[in-house]
Amino acid sequence: DDKNPDNYSVNLSQGGLGLPDADWYTHPQMAPRVDAYRSYIIRMLSLSGLPAVDAAQAAGEVVALEKMLAAASVPFSRLANDITPYYNPQTVAEASAQTPRLQWEALFEQHGVDAPEQLSLGMPDYFRCLDTLLDALPLQTWKHYLRFHALDDAAPCLAQRFAMAHADFHDGVLKGRRSPVPRWARVLDIIDQNAGLARMTPAMTATRWTAGARCTG
Repeated sequence: DDKNPDNYSVNLSQGGLGLPDADWYTHPQMAPRVDAYRSYIIRMLSLSGLPAVDAAQAAGEVVALEKMLAAASVPFSRLANDITPYYNPQTVAEASAQTPRLQWEALFEQHGVDAPEQLSLGMPDYFRCLDTLLDALPLQTWKHYLRFHALDDAAPCLAQRFAMAHADFHDGVLKGRRSPVPRWARVLDIIDQNAGLARMTPAMTATRWTAGARCTG
C-alpha cells in the first residue's frame, strides 16, 4: 500500500500502449514515430501469416484503438512529478461498479488467489474508457490488438525474422541504435526481465516486494 507500507496491496494502473508515452500518439513531432509504429505492426502481423492487405487494415485498427486508450491515459510528463493518480483505494465491488465489463473477481480467480478486501484502481478514467471500448469495438479489432502485442512481447525469443523486426523498431526507431544488440546481451536482458526476482536472495526479494508490487493493466 503506497500510504501504508506495512500492508500489501493490489495496484492497477494504465497500460496497453505500444509507444512509450500517451502524448506520442497526438504530438505533431511524433507523427513519424506513429507512422513507423503502424508499419511495424503491419510487418509483424504479416510475418505471423496475415495477408498484406489484412495486416494493413488490422494495423490501422490497432493504432486507432491505442489512440483512444492514450487519450484516456495520464501522460508521463505529469506522472514524473505527481504519483497520486496511481493511488485510488476501493473495494473490488466498487471497482466493478465503475467498470462492469472488467471482471475483477474473475481476474483474481484466474490467478488462483482470493480477491482482496480492497485494491487501488489507479487512473480510473483509463479503466472506464477501456470498459467502454470492450463493448464499443468489434471483437476482431481486439483479436488483432492482442495478436500483435503477443507477437511483440515474444519476438525476441521467436525466429530471427521476428527478432530482427522487433529490434529494428524498438532499438532502431525508438532508441536510435545504429547497430544490433549482440545476442549475448539480448539473452541476459531477457533473463533479467523474466527471472530477476528468482536470482535475488530471500532478503532482497522481501525488501523489494515490501516496497510495493504493482500489477499493470
